[in-house]
Amino acid sequence: MKALYSLSIIISVFLCSCGSMSEPDFKGIEKVRVGKVGLLQTTINLDAHYFNPNHSKFRLKNASGDVWIDSIFLGHFVVDTLTRIPANSDFRVPVKLAADMPFFLKNDIKAMLNKDVWVKIEGRANVAKSLFSKHIDIHYEGKQNLGEFLKGMPVLKF
Repeated sequence: MKALYSLSIIISVFLCSCGSMSEPDFKGIEKVRVGKVGLLQTTINLDAHYFNPNHSKFRLKNASGDVWIDSIFLGHFVVDTLTRIPANSDFRVPVKLAADMPFFLKNDIKAMLNKDVWVKIEGRANVAKSLFSKHIDIHYEGKQNLGEFLKGMPVLKF
């Protein structure tokens, strides 16, 4: 009975501490690298730069989801590298994006870089703190200026 009581206290502390965590601040995209180029799909590797405003550290175990630009499916992203997120610090997350080539063929990318577009991201991440892990949903929708969003990205030529 004592062990069950101790376990419930530990779980309660973890859930309370996770509930009070602030979402990391997105700073930008860095080190964009084009991987395998194909007729149907191109792999793009990039680092997403964030700042953790929380007073505690945690780990991003993995994440995945889909990205749309102006309601057109861009591709599927995966984070499959364990990322240690320090407290009150900048950190980078290595992201692999499998971009649909039909998106690039249907859209004038140069024109898109100079205007605001509607970006939608849906996915799921697994974060851990100490011995406990938790799945969280990723939802983002908003206007982004792709030129600013992808600042520093080399020009992609297909």
